[in-house]
Amino acid sequence: MNLFLANLTGLALATVSGAVAAQGAGDYPSRPVTVVIAFSAGGPAEFESRLYTQKISQNTGKPFVLDFKPGNSGITGTTYVAKSAPDGYTICPGQGSFTVSAATVRNITYDPVKDFAPITLMSKRSMLLVVNPEQPFKTGRDYIAFAKAHPGQLNFATLGAGSVFHLAGAWLHGLTKTSVTFVPYKGVTPSAVDLIGGRVQATVMTPEIGLPMVKSGKLRVVATTGTERHPMLQDVPTLIEEGVAGYEYLGWTGFFAPAGTPAAIVNKLNAEFVRAGKSPEVAQKMAESGGAMMVLSTPDYLGKFIANEVERWKRVVQDNNIVLE
Repeated sequence: MNLFLANLTGLALATVSGAVAAQGAGDYPSRPVTVVIAFSAGGPAEFESRLYTQKISQNTGKPFVLDFKPGNSGITGTTYVAKSAPDGYTICPGQGSFTVSAATVRNITYDPVKDFAPITLMSKRSMLLVVNPEQPFKTGRDYIAFAKAHPGQLNFATLGAGSVFHLAGAWLHGLTKTSVTFVPYKGVTPSAVDLIGGRVQATVMTPEIGLPMVKSGKLRVVATTGTERHPMLQDVPTLIEEGVAGYEYLGWTGFFAPAGTPAAIVNKLNAEFVRAGKSPEVAQKMAESGGAMMVLSTPDYLGKFIANEVERWKRVVQDNNIVLE
């Protein structure tokens, strides 16, 4: 199935959700809704959140206002939402770090499964395994073979120890029984600079950031991380095609309210997000941004997805003996 196609099950269930969303929600929303972004302005969380909430504000006539609360790899803002009043007026987007933190951060003060009411999984996207173009490997299979033949000699950039890209890399190299040196960075820009300069040789990157550098020849994409080929890179195999059985790492964006938020309000929010995601202008911008697949799921689907993600990352940490401070 092409990645531009929606998850049909999620869409069907979301339609049912939309039919009952207004029941018991009263006049919600009757005042502005705060959408807490747990990272600095300018990142992927802002892009999707602003895209959806602008459309929701237009549809409902009530402002959905972005509020940036960065810090501690997203934990500060996420904790703020977990402890907010469960009335539907404080919500947040969740992405990879939302579940990774539960597997990597000691004494974390919130549980992504128990402390949030899932609203909807809006989108998924395949990631890119990119390398410095001066390297001898041109495919994912070449990369794995080189790493096996030269254990510990390749430098793999990550966005900090315990970040989602660190765990995605550890999972890949654990499955292929290869050894690389993980090099942590504080942001995408410095890691990209070093990758282009050859100080590190490979990393996993979002298509929104990686595709322009691939098209300009500054980086080479050797494989993608989904079960199907990326819609903008149909000539590039997936890692599964390249022999890494069971490896599927997808970026995603979902939305959450604090646990205890009334089901009627959660359903109303779900209906509004799904309505926004189905609009042609939003769907087009999402496709153009990096070939995202719009999911538009029910709250229950997102809840199960989050629980599975947390368990998966916990296994990756344990299986790869990742020690975190």
